[in-house]
Amino acid sequence: MSEYCAGMIMTVNPQTDDKVQLTQLSSVIFAVYGTTVFVAETRNDAYVKVGGL
Repeated sequence: MSEYCAGMIMTVNPQTDDKVQLTQLSSVIFAVYGTTVFVAETRNDAYVKVGGL
């Protein structure tokens, strides 16, 4: 997957505040697929990360 994907961005759900779970999941995704995973607090933060990839 890392050949086709520069990175993956997951956005925290403000209603459930799932940042801890997403952070834990990001290391699993990296181990399986070999692509960097970012956890963004807001959708705007995610757009900024996308611009940097």
